[in-house]
Amino acid sequence: MDSATNKAVASPLAGVESPWIGRLEDKKATLLITVKSPIEVDLEKEFSATVDSGYDGFVSLPLQDALSLGSILFGAKFVNYADGAVGLRLTCWGVVTVGSESRFGVISLEPTAQEVLLGLEFLRSFRKTLIIRPGAQEVLLVDEMEEGAAVGRASNVEESEAPTGPSRSQRDGR
Repeated sequence: MDSATNKAVASPLAGVESPWIGRLEDKKATLLITVKSPIEVDLEKEFSATVDSGYDGFVSLPLQDALSLGSILFGAKFVNYADGAVGLRLTCWGVVTVGSESRFGVISLEPTAQEVLLGLEFLRSFRKTLIIRPGAQEVLLVDEMEEGAAVGRASNVEESEAPTGPSRSQRDGR
């Protein structure tokens, strides 16, 4: 339902199965990911993660989840928060998988958070562009090279409702 027009919005991707299509819930873009320990091959866990465009890192994971995966801590880094605060966070290596694609990266560990965050480094690593379709409650992560095509696919406007203007020949005075 489009909140501006109170019309039902049909998704152009209805019925399409893709690990790169997520949900928009409570104004948060969420996507299912799997995090694996690079040390313990059999240990993995699926998370509903929030794409956070204000987070520059790869993945932020609650500390207790990283420890349950057998992750080995290897360092720490400073992080800047939206409120201006600066914190020091432990880090570990991890493998993140979406569908059949996996990437190895630095995971920041949050001692008190219960939420998994995907940052800009996650998008860069997987070479994805984030598109949010509020009317359809969808989140699309598309290949960077498909960005133009994806914007067209993600349009909420049906062709019959699209505004029409003068044709090229009318604009050129022909």
